[in-house]
Amino acid sequence: MKVRIILVIAILAIPLWVSAETTINRSFSKIALGMSIEALQAAYETKEIASSTLLPGERLFGVDGQFPDIERVWCSFYLGKLFRIEFSYSPQYSQQVPWESFVEFMKRRYGEGWSFESTQGEVVMWNDGQTSFVLERKTTPKSSSVYVVSLVDDSLYDARQESCPAKKYKV
Repeated sequence: MKVRIILVIAILAIPLWVSAETTINRSFSKIALGMSIEALQAAYETKEIASSTLLPGERLFGVDGQFPDIERVWCSFYLGKLFRIEFSYSPQYSQQVPWESFVEFMKRRYGEGWSFESTQGEVVMWNDGQTSFVLERKTTPKSSSVYVVSLVDDSLYDARQESCPAKKYKV
């Protein structure tokens, strides 16, 4: 959990690496940042996920088993608007597609981005001033690595962070 918080803080603290002409795609299939819970449920079968780490006004939904090569999709909502989409590729996909190829496709689209190592694996990030886009190669006990992609609406994320109780997350 601490690593995720650090990653998100890093996303918001970094300068803009995507050029002004390039805009990060804010959707995955029919799931788009800023959409309502009702719109998500109209597009896909969802399951609400209970978690003790959710903040007041926050809800988490899973859209699983509905996309090829993707094991899990989590949609995080704050005050009824989608602020974060996270999708995890299957271990099989992650083993078949080299990390360098996976990242290179996005580098051609968005530029070099910002790369670093975390305690869970490698991370490459981009930000266009409205949206943060994060690629992670996480090492898991079940496989050598799994690829996780996140899209974050920066303004909704910032509004959510303002509601965080002091010292809720110790970093």
